Amino acid sequence: MSGPVGVLQKKSRTDIIWICDCSKSMKGKRKSASMNVMIREITNELSEILNESPSTEINIRTLKFSNSAEWVNTSFVPVQSFSWTDLNPEGISNLGYAFEAISKEFKGNSPEKDTYDRYRIVLILISDGYPTDNWRIPLEDMKDLLKGHNPVYCIIRIPGISEEVISAFVGEGPDRNHRVMTCDDIENIIQLVR
Repeated sequence: MSGPVGVLQKKSRTDIIWICDCSKSMKGKRKSASMNVMIREITNELSEILNESPSTEINIRTLKFSNSAEWVNTSFVPVQSFSWTDLNPEGISNLGYAFEAISKEFKGNSPEKDTYDRYRIVLILISDGYPTDNWRIPLEDMKDLLKGHNPVYCIIRIPGISEEVISAFVGEGPDRNHRVMTCDDIENIIQLVR
């Protein structure tokens, strides 16, 4: 990619969306605590990695869901500037609302892949249970909308999560098993998103 002399061109960009289950079932067995610690550690490590790779850009945004879905960040934040705020569980698990919020955010947006040599968006769902709403149609709509954004779908499985949700969200493919992880797989998650 050409550009002004002396200006470093970004060759790689990854946008990460944490989709965080904040329903009351996440209170048990330090589930939400594990999620908060994991994301904070990953953010710190990615920030250090980028200090050695100035041509790489990683941005983060968080969406939490329970009774409703709410963006924690109004826009993507560069990982070096990202600060994690612990999420507290309450309410039920309306996962479909989260997928609808993502679709609404990206509808009409041009994929960033046209600006970078390598671009992808990584959606990481963290959950421990079965959704309480109609989530399948919103998931299908979201996936259709994001096709042009080179999406990668991953799950951090907390004990209790529905296998149906895992299969529908992650999909198939030779790397499927590498995209289903736990909170202890911090290094694997970093390798996947960097």
